[in-house]
Amino acid sequence: MRSVEDQRKTTLENQPSKHAVHEITVEDLKRPQEKSRKRSASAVRTLEEKVLEIWAKEETNEVEAVVGPFKLFHSSIKSLHGNNWLSDEIIDSYLHIIGKNMKGRVFVLSAVVSSALFSGNFQCVRKMRIPDTDMWLCPCNTGRHWILVIVKMSEKSVILLDPMGSERLYERKLLSNWRNFLKMRNHSLSNEDWTFRTLEHEKQIDGSSCGVLILKFAEAYLHEGSVLEVQTNVQYVKSARTQIACALIEHGGKIKTSSVHLLNITV
Repeated sequence: MRSVEDQRKTTLENQPSKHAVHEITVEDLKRPQEKSRKRSASAVRTLEEKVLEIWAKEETNEVEAVVGPFKLFHSSIKSLHGNNWLSDEIIDSYLHIIGKNMKGRVFVLSAVVSSALFSGNFQCVRKMRIPDTDMWLCPCNTGRHWILVIVKMSEKSVILLDPMGSERLYERKLLSNWRNFLKMRNHSLSNEDWTFRTLEHEKQIDGSSCGVLILKFAEAYLHEGSVLEVQTNVQYVKSARTQIACALIEHGGKIKTSSVHLLNITV
């Protein structure tokens, strides 16, 4: 995780306050792995070979991909290998990809800012312009564990997905900090009754797959409205790690400018 203190210096004043609403087509909703099925077998092998090559070599300072505003260094891609914990830039860049298919209907808050907001640290969001978007995806790191918060503005609900299945441990704190954030920003919904809920899902069975699982939870929820299809067994998680890495390499572009640091990403 990048330091919250480092990120506080970045201003949010230039972030757009509204998002254009587009009609969502079936093509828009296709997830990265579904689109990848259309590729030839040789193209898939090439991507997998590239990922394996990155995983196999010693750590370097090379940028392996640029996804939206995110630079993914060799160490970032390598965090998807084996039983490593996922870095925040992997979380942010993959959510950027899957959220982008929603054509402005989803607001993705970066991992650093999500973690600060839902822990009650509002300094980095004091100047944040709240978007006119119904659904927010907010990946949070609680220390050494990833959880996913989904905010539904129209329903006035906060949905929490904890891969370990301990959602109720976070309920009071998350809901309280969300309400306090809205009050601080004088939002019209700050005095409304907000509800907390979770979704049925399989439980994490290891100590390192939480990042992978919240990405698959987000992807499944946007596509199905449910996360029951997400499995937690070793083979599924291993396959998901490779699929995520391939998607990031496939969507990654060439470096154009110096590193871009955004506190919240609009897709």
